[in-house]
Amino acid sequence: MNKNNKNINLTRKNSILGLKHLQSTLDDFFNDLWWPTRTENLLEGFQPLSKLSEDKDNYYLEVDLPGTKKEEVEIEVENNILRIHGERKETKEDQRRHYSEIFYGSFTRDYNLPNAVDSSKIKARYENGVLTVTIPKSSESKTREVKVE
Repeated sequence: MNKNNKNINLTRKNSILGLKHLQSTLDDFFNDLWWPTRTENLLEGFQPLSKLSEDKDNYYLEVDLPGTKKEEVEIEVENNILRIHGERKETKEDQRRHYSEIFYGSFTRDYNLPNAVDSSKIKARYENGVLTVTIPKSSESKTREVKVE
C-alpha cells in the first residue's frame, strides 16, 4: 500500500467519526426541543414517523400511522407532554410469509410541548393513515408589532 492510500483511509475514517459526532450533537439539540422524548424499541417494533411544522398561529404535528385504525389511537396532554399511544395490529393470513419489512405492535411517542401553547384547544384529525394534531400557540407566543415612539 502506498503512502497516499493511508491518507485517504484516515480521511474517510475521520469523516465518518465527524459525521457520527455531528449526528449525536444534532440528536441532543432536537431532544431538548420538540423531538420525541422517548422512543422505545425503535428498531424492534412499529414506531410511527412524524413531522413538525408551524405557521403564525399553530404548530402541526403529523404522524404516519399506516394500517392503524382511528379507534386504536389515543392522545393525551399532561405536564406539557403530548403523548400519542396506539397499536398497529397484524392481520392474520392463511398463507406463509417469506419476507416482511412491516412492523406491528403497540407504540408510544412523547413530544415536549413549548410553554407557549394553548393545550386546552389542541385538535386531532385522522385521514388516510395520517394523524394531524393542531396545537394552537398561546397569545403570548404570537408575533406582534411594536410601534417605535
